[in-house]
Amino acid sequence: MPQRIQWLDKLAKSAANPTSRLHYLFAIISPVIATLIAADIERYLPRYNMSLVYLLVVLLTAIKTRPQPAVLCALVSFLTYNFFFTEPRYSLAMHHREDILTVTFFLITALLVGHLAARSRDQLQALHNERVEKERELLRSALLSSLSHDFRTPLASMIGASTTMIELGDALSESNKQELLLSILHESQRLDRYTQNLLDMTRLGHGELKLERDWVDISEIIHVVMKRIRPLCEASESPHLSLAANMPLLFVHAALIEQALFNIVENALKYTTPEKVNISTRQDASRHLLLIEITDDGPGIPKEEREAVFDMFHTVARGDRHNEGTGLGLAICRGMIGAHGGSVEIDDGPQKKGTTVRITLPLPDHTPNEMATHD
Repeated sequence: MPQRIQWLDKLAKSAANPTSRLHYLFAIISPVIATLIAADIERYLPRYNMSLVYLLVVLLTAIKTRPQPAVLCALVSFLTYNFFFTEPRYSLAMHHREDILTVTFFLITALLVGHLAARSRDQLQALHNERVEKERELLRSALLSSLSHDFRTPLASMIGASTTMIELGDALSESNKQELLLSILHESQRLDRYTQNLLDMTRLGHGELKLERDWVDISEIIHVVMKRIRPLCEASESPHLSLAANMPLLFVHAALIEQALFNIVENALKYTTPEKVNISTRQDASRHLLLIEITDDGPGIPKEEREAVFDMFHTVARGDRHNEGTGLGLAICRGMIGAHGGSVEIDDGPQKKGTTVRITLPLPDHTPNEMATHD
């Protein structure tokens, strides 16, 4: 008796839930639909086969909802099948022993099928939740590992350089002081990039990255990226630009596109010298797209690993992590470009050597003047 009371209490609480109410509504409507289908096909099949239509809707209800709606669906199906398809028609009374046995076995089968299907669904959901929790735990571990290694390395260099300047002071030559100061600047900029990547990835993961679109020339964004890349290159070296003329304006969040391009170019510089990196743009008028390609002549990325490099904390040496880096750059890049309706793909470099990262961005349907006139 207490178990029955607990079950009824659980049923009442679940019925109060808006989602559960939809489940119960589905459980009631499904037998009605089954009745219409069975009435239509009755002329082609023996009458006792109509019970299979009701079993199907009970199974679907169990898979789509919960055990309680599945039981309700089984009971309603039992009553409607009895009312419409047993003799005498349009009555719950049954005069034939065969009909009584058919309906009884139907009810038992429907309840068992509904219960088993619902329990299997719950077990699958539990397994899914367990897998998600394990992935989260692995992500936390990877994040802690990244923080402990990639953040401590530039901090240690900065502490070492500043300690040397404090302890040796006047004993250092001007060139040595300049070298130590540049080292501190370089490591602090590297630390800033790591922090920005982590913040961007967090915003992407929580859906908090808002697009503040404006009209912008892609060449302007690329030139800003070149200025940011300059400290990572030797004085006389820089990536090569092949920018198409008269490109249409983009309606994008310029800072996000800039960060995505910076991450890709920075990643390419880990595997080759700056003058071997090429940034090009072109327009695909037939598909109404703008394409940006960043190529290098590094070791390349095997085809089977080209999707993995967009995973967070990817640690394969040829992927988005080399001697330094959090392994977030390309994952963030795909998220930022994807937020604009674009895509990021990896292909072979020129002459099948190195890597080509291809960014595709949709071009706006209207020009700034047309949009202003429309407004």
